[in-house]
Amino acid sequence: MMEAEEAARLRGGLRSGLRVLREQHQGWRDTLAACLPLLRTLGNVALQAEAARRVSFGETPLRAFTRLPERLRLKQRAGMEALLAELRQEKLPALLEPREAVGACLVPLLALGGPDAAPAQQPRAPFPAWADLVVGLLDAEALYHVVYLEAQLLLLSLSYRDVAGMQVAPQAWERIMQHGQRGNRVEETLLKATFFLEDT
Repeated sequence: MMEAEEAARLRGGLRSGLRVLREQHQGWRDTLAACLPLLRTLGNVALQAEAARRVSFGETPLRAFTRLPERLRLKQRAGMEALLAELRQEKLPALLEPREAVGACLVPLLALGGPDAAPAQQPRAPFPAWADLVVGLLDAEALYHVVYLEAQLLLLSLSYRDVAGMQVAPQAWERIMQHGQRGNRVEETLLKATFFLEDT
């Protein structure tokens, strides 16, 4: 049987971890969703850049503006680089934060005995087993980790030199968001957490 002191530490660790999960999860979902319009804009600019490359300005009424093609190219490149900077420097770290926050809460919990750890007395029904909540935190951390790696791989692979790759980036992000929908298990953990936090 777990000593009362260890049970108290586990209860406190669970309360802390579940509160962090509750605070972080909606922001994580919002960040995933916020990246899609940025990537769609990026794809549109890349499409415009590709179209501009195909235009023979010397054969159009714009031929008098000899610097126009270069200025247009630089403007489109600057627009693509600005969008990539926002995605990489703001959105990507925001996707990493929940993984690190939940992971930090798991370290002391696992040190108490891992996901099989359970208190001397299980919470009374209908509250879930404490071990299930630890597993729920592990599932959430794993989901955040996988989605972050997929997002990082995509965003770091994009370049203004590869306009074709940027045009299909929104579809690639939609697939990442579909992977993120596996967070339904996280929603279940959050529902259980509501009862646990009220009971303890």
